[in-house]
Amino acid sequence: MLIRQHQPVTRAQLARLTGLGSGPITQVTRDLLLAGLVREGERLKGGRGQPALPLMLNPAGTLSFGVGMIPGRLRIVAIDFAGGVIDEELAPLVNNGPESVVVTVREGIERICRKARLIDPDRILGVGFAVPGFFFADHAHVRTVEEHSTWRAENLEALFSRELGLPCWVENDATAAAIAEHYRLNASPSALITVLINYGIGAGLV
Repeated sequence: MLIRQHQPVTRAQLARLTGLGSGPITQVTRDLLLAGLVREGERLKGGRGQPALPLMLNPAGTLSFGVGMIPGRLRIVAIDFAGGVIDEELAPLVNNGPESVVVTVREGIERICRKARLIDPDRILGVGFAVPGFFFADHAHVRTVEEHSTWRAENLEALFSRELGLPCWVENDATAAAIAEHYRLNASPSALITVLINYGIGAGLV
């Protein structure tokens, strides 16, 4: 999180931001480099001693997918580890049952992975679903819009994770839009409100 917020950031800066010593910071950043999740930039000149190597997120480190629902269609988006959109598909929603959606999403993910030449499935962090509706009290079932009323009896996260074989998360579409805008902005505002017009009118607050 700190690397994303402050990149490019040096190890010394991370030590100050976290309150950790240079030893733990060196070990953690070494592990992140070996995992391919961060990369080093060009050396920063200035000051005494050896110029520092700043760290930043490695876009090629992982791939994540987001699925949004719009009337009659699904939007499947692939996002790199730095938050950049690398591919996007619009697929018709012929049958709006959750099982049918899983098939469409799986096929879209496979096509995008082939185009991105992603061979290692472990590099896929997971899939997020932005669903029109709000959660019931158990936070496992969603009171979806009437067009997708058959979804209400399903634990969607469990169903999607099981059928796709990937970690899956389900969120209200307006809330997901607010979170996306929050991470998309270069600066972090103290408050952010989004208004989403889709199946109806919704709002999300950060």
